[in-house]
Amino acid sequence: GAELSLVAERDLGAGITRQCARIPLGQGPPGQAAAGAWPIDAGGSDASCQTPFDGLAPNGHYSVPITARNERLGLLLVCLPEGHRRNAGEIDFLTGFADILALLIAAKRREATAAETQARLGEALAETDSLMRTIRQHTIFSQARPDGTITDVNDAFCEISGYSRDELVGAPHRINNSGRHTPEFWADFWQKIN
Repeated sequence: GAELSLVAERDLGAGITRQCARIPLGQGPPGQAAAGAWPIDAGGSDASCQTPFDGLAPNGHYSVPITARNERLGLLLVCLPEGHRRNAGEIDFLTGFADILALLIAAKRREATAAETQARLGEALAETDSLMRTIRQHTIFSQARPDGTITDVNDAFCEISGYSRDELVGAPHRINNSGRHTPEFWADFWQKIN
């Protein structure tokens, strides 16, 4: 977006935290780093950096991008005492820490996506259950395994077939064509089902 949102801080103080809650791109060290290519900031760590934030003394800083798969996820900003010199070991440490943060953020995003998918699946299953209840209540319904064994029937199926639920469940579907009924019965049966 057009601004950065502060997600976590340590020892900034309440006043500065409020001022830094949302920072427009280009404003102050974090906004300047975010507005550019998000490099590790060299100038701010070698010389003092005046900021427009009340209560924040002149300081240096490291601005370290938090990226995953070339996507900018955030910015790690470390304020330093004025005049602090850039240190390769500190930069390596902060870059590694930013990589760990990127992994954690990506994992949280995947977790949120999985939870959202699971919720949608739950809604779809609830809709399917509702549809199946409607079908069972308002149609002639039987359910069978691929081998033809009947696993469920509704009252309408029992009524039209002349068999009880106990006789049908567990029996092969061909029980309906067992010779017990006349051809006229079956013609009527299939006409009602279709």
